[in-house]
Amino acid sequence: MTDENVEYVHTSYLDILRTRGMQGLQKNMPLWKFKLSEEEYEALKQTLRIHTSDLAKYGEEAALCYAEWWRRDYKGNIPSKEDVAMGIGIHSSYANELYKAAREALQKHGYTFLHSLKGTLYFRTLLNQGGLPINYITNSGNMGNYSRFLKELVSELSLINIDWNEVDSSIIQQFNCISYLGKAFKNENIYDVSMQIAHAVIVGEKDILPYDDTDASLAELTKSLETAYSRAKAQRKTRPLSLHWKLRTMENGKGYLYVNMDVVKDISSDSIPGLNIMTCYSFDVFVAGTLVGKYVRKDNVRDE
Repeated sequence: MTDENVEYVHTSYLDILRTRGMQGLQKNMPLWKFKLSEEEYEALKQTLRIHTSDLAKYGEEAALCYAEWWRRDYKGNIPSKEDVAMGIGIHSSYANELYKAAREALQKHGYTFLHSLKGTLYFRTLLNQGGLPINYITNSGNMGNYSRFLKELVSELSLINIDWNEVDSSIIQQFNCISYLGKAFKNENIYDVSMQIAHAVIVGEKDILPYDDTDASLAELTKSLETAYSRAKAQRKTRPLSLHWKLRTMENGKGYLYVNMDVVKDISSDSIPGLNIMTCYSFDVFVAGTLVGKYVRKDNVRDE
């Protein structure tokens, strides 16, 4: 891209490229990696606000603003095109034009879009470019629960065979760890970015983390996830709630069923499928109406 074939009104975008020694968007480079300053983000938003009547020509600016809105300005719950537009300072009636401009810009630069059984996920891909919505997670006071969720997610994923090229992030809804997430965190975009984090930790590739790992607090998060992964892989695979039974038949046709439950003092909640660790404090195990075991939660905090 050169100055000769770009109108002067793209100044803010061109300045961003020049300061980073780039000619344009690089295929599949997550847009959060531009690490835009507040001034650069505001300049892009101002460009879009001035040119609402011709947004189709400002796709790169729109794509960058989509990513930055998710990273900086997302406030929770299920995001919408209108939320992004209004967050940028554009009337919601221009939401579709803004979305189409951003989508077409990524397509033009060869970006790969997310897919599901429902089809191509353009909107989720645009938000996904912003990586971890770090401002919302830290400012909402939910970083503790979210980090616990991530550690349990890494642990659960490490114990199953998974094809990272085909995995659907909605699989998270089947895991016990989802009980750590508040209602506002239970949406597909949060699931997507969480799966990216788990993927990076499990395969040992920090380059695909959706956040800046050089930041001290985020580096600490990565380290805790790596510890959780190491612990999960080293943990001996057991069936702590398994039963041993024997059926003894008598000559008169009657039978006696003998049941013995493995006695384990400490059981990880990870090994009990379907257990909601945030609401379930105890439960009893019965076999044929006979109490054979009792579970009582001892602690839900792990010492790193």
